[in-house]
Formats: sequence, C-alpha cells, structure tokens
Amino acid sequence: MSATRAAVPLVLAAIAALAACAEDGAAPDTDLVCAEKADCRTGLSCAFNHCVLPTPNRIELGARIIPPPTSGLLPQQLPTLPLEDGPDHLVRLLAPTILRGTVRPADNPLIANLEGELELRTAGEITGLDYVFTARSLEGLDVAGYGFTLAVLPGRSYTGSFRPTDQTLPRHVFRLEPSEIASGRFDLKLPARVDYLTIEGRVMRSDYSPIGAARVVVLSAAREVAATTTTEPLRGRFEVLVPPGLTSFRVRVDPPESGSTVFPTFTTEILTWQAEHSFDLIVPELAPGTEPVEAVIRVTEERIDEASLAAATIPAVGRTVTIHGVLAGGTLRRTATTDENGEARFFALPGAYECLVASPPQARAQTWHGYVNLADWSDGGGPEVVDVLLVPRVPFVGRVTDAFGDPVEAGTLTLERRVDAPADQALVIAPAPFEAALGPDGYFSTRVDPGIYDVRVTPGPGTGAPHAFESALVVGEDGLRFDLGLPLPGLLHLTLAAPTGEWIAAAQIELWIADETGTPRLLAVGSTNAEGFIDLVVPHVSKRP
Repeated sequence: MSATRAAVPLVLAAIAALAACAEDGAAPDTDLVCAEKADCRTGLSCAFNHCVLPTPNRIELGARIIPPPTSGLLPQQLPTLPLEDGPDHLVRLLAPTILRGTVRPADNPLIANLEGELELRTAGEITGLDYVFTARSLEGLDVAGYGFTLAVLPGRSYTGSFRPTDQTLPRHVFRLEPSEIASGRFDLKLPARVDYLTIEGRVMRSDYSPIGAARVVVLSAAREVAATTTTEPLRGRFEVLVPPGLTSFRVRVDPPESGSTVFPTFTTEILTWQAEHSFDLIVPELAPGTEPVEAVIRVTEERIDEASLAAATIPAVGRTVTIHGVLAGGTLRRTATTDENGEARFFALPGAYECLVASPPQARAQTWHGYVNLADWSDGGGPEVVDVLLVPRVPFVGRVTDAFGDPVEAGTLTLERRVDAPADQALVIAPAPFEAALGPDGYFSTRVDPGIYDVRVTPGPGTGAPHAFESALVVGEDGLRFDLGLPLPGLLHLTLAAPTGEWIAAAQIELWIADETGTPRLLAVGSTNAEGFIDLVVPHVSKRP
C-alpha cells in the first residue's frame, strides 16, 4: 500500500513524501515492532513497521533539525509539524547564504581586516531557541581576499556583534537586513578610533589608597554592558573605550576575585562623559569596625548505612559554595570550592548571607540553599566555622506502562528541575538534569532534590511505546511515587533532504511540545539513518488542546 503525499505549508518547505508502508512486505529492522497489521494489537495499524493508532493525530509539535557539520547546512526549525494527514513528511532544508567581507576601522585604510569574533543572532521559530551563527574574523585577508566567511539563513533580520581581539576596543553592535544578506557581501566598518570615547579614572578607598585587580564595568543608561576592564595592580587606574555617543553611563565596580581586598559591589549614579575628565570611584566606606574576615563554611553530608540504617556524616568534597550578601553600600558575592575536609574558605565581610551549596546530579546529598551569618573574629581566636549539613536526596520512584497496561521494559526518564525562586532570592537551585533507567518490569528509581520537575520519558527501541512529557511534577520532602501510563502511540516518519535533493544522514532531530504554560519543552531526540529518515513514536492526541 502506498501513501500519496500532499503539500504541507511549513517554514522550511516541508512536503509530504511518497513511501511504502510495512504491509508491502518490507522486512522490519530489528528495533521495529511489526511487519504487518496482524502483528499489532486490536485498534492499531502497522505503519513504517510501527504499531500506531490509524486515526488523525492532532498533536502539536515543533522540530529543530541539526544537520551534521560535514553537510555544510545550518540548524533549522519547524514551528509546526502537523500529523493529522499522516506521519510521513519530507523536509527539504534551505540552502545557507554565505556572507563574505571584511571588518575595518573607518580611519585606517592600511588595516585590511581586524581580528575578532563575529556573531549574528535572530529569533527562531520555536520560542526561546534563537539562531546564533558565528565566524572568526582573520588578522588580514585570506587567499581569496576576504576577512571572514559566515554562513547564515537567508530572508531574516539579524542583530550582530563584533568582539575585537584587541581588548582595548569595545564590542561593536550592528543590524543586518535581508537585502544585505542576499548580496552575499558584507563589509563592517567600525568607528574611527578617535570617535570612541575614553573613560578613565581610579578605584580607591576613602583614604585614597588604590585598589588593584578590581573589575570595572561600564553600563549604558539602560544598564547594558558597554565595556569592561580591570584596574592596574598598583595604581588602581583604569582606562576603557566605549562606543561613540555613550555620553551618559553608569559604572559598576566589583572587588578582586581573590585575595583579602573585599568590598561590596557598587554601581554609580548616571555619570556624564567630558573630554579629558577622570573619574575617581570611591569604594563605599564600611561601617566602623567592619573589616574583611576569612570565612570558613564546612560542608558535610549525611550518609545512611543501608544495612544498619545508622546515620554518619562525612566531608562533602569538591562542592561549589556561593554566598551573596546585601550589605551597606552594595552587594557581595563570593565563591569557593570545598577541600578534602569539606571546607570552603574565602575573604568576606561580616554579615548575613544567602548561601548555595551545589551538588551534582550523581551525588547522594541534596543541593542546599539557606542563610548563614559570617561573624567578625578580629578580636582573636581565628575564623568561626559555619557548618552546613547536606541531607540525602529523596526518592523518585515508580513504574511506566504502555497504553495497554504492560510494562515498558527499557528506556530512560530525564528530570529537569524548574527554576522556582522568590523575586528577592539571588541564588537559585538549577542542577543538571537527573536520569533514571527503566528496569525489566517498567520500574525506575532515582534520588533527586525536592522541587518542581518536568519529566521526559524516552522508551527504548523496540518497546513500541511513545515518547512522553509530564509537566510540573512536585517532589516533596518525602519524595514522590510516580506511576505513568503512556498514551496510545502515534508516529512521525520524517525524511530529511538537502536543497539539492540528496538524503541527509546523521542529522539530529529534536521534537518540542508546549507545557501547561505554553513554554516549549523537549519531547524526543533522534538521528536520521543512512537513508535520511527517522521514525519517532509520539503520543497520539485525538483532540486539539
């Protein structure tokens, strides 16, 4: 039996393609589940060697396609991938436009091309997945007479930036329109060096003693970063160029990243540029008797002996400890890593701090967020040690079954924790995803931090079960038992072609689906085979949400 393909209006010119169903007698691959309709349960049909529901599938999917680097093609997105007319789609990618050109200053014709990094950015069809294309600009020209070569998607407007290797020059921001891209030639002209504005000055204490290695950040009136630099080690001086026209600005000063020189990060009021004018930035004076102290946070983790159930504590080694304090004059943020004794040491100011101790997903103990008080010990006795105890992660267990109640005996669950914190909380828990493997009876077990999770289910090849996504699961202090019955299966059979018509193998295909808030979430990932196609079993949706 053959399926006649109909045109489908997708952004990337996707059209339906002619392909034979498994009923034609083609032998199924080892990881597929049917050769004919008789192999499937009642109510399911065999399509492309998969048992799926034959009725229209109204699921709403988006897709991101990442071709292999050897193809010379660019990542592209489909905002909608309708399956109501059947699972069979051919996606023909767009050919990129190759931009070539130079980057030159306006005032020096002797410079053929400036070295640096070019970046073009534009919004993708899937919310939150921007297109970003980059290229290295050479020092001088290549043998063809170009300073850079950059592949982009045509027909789009881009926000561009150029970061010169010469760190005395600021980042240059520009706009690139479709007509400029269509020409294939783009020469970026930077302002003449004399047109840049020079902001210079000193960072000092109130007694005018200089502060070296402090970070100086120049901000526009809208608080966008215009330029950064570091003060000289001995004199505390700084000098930085900013784009022409930036005559009103703020300056943020951060303390040195290491050493005993500590002060709250502060930002000036709006300053006005004047030629040959130097700005003296005075670190806010600390309260009387407030001096930097060596802070020690000792992190231990609780372990439970599985045989005796006895609790013991051991040093938590290699954990990242971050503190953030809102102090008089500004904020202070410091980071250190625990040593073999579980101790993180850094210089800070006495006071109350928000504290985050990050645990990687493979650790047994939870990530910890709370508040600590760093006391002044200048009267002697050495630093006071602040103890933080990490408790064991909580269980996330359950069973995954298919739409007929049978266990899904292979696959993985991927748990991504949502960043959920009050507006006044500066440090948030955002660990890497957790994973759990499905066992022979469909059971899974892992340990996670309490929180709100989005869960992606990836059944193993040959199970016939669809990928699935569960949104906003709340894992409490006692953990969560989560049993999931997967929906009836639908199918996407996607064939990927180059602009010239050749099939594209080894391209990564990502399917995205909206959660309860409309935010796109990753549903499934796979790669096209040697013939350029991929079969992904997806949930079957009988009605539109």
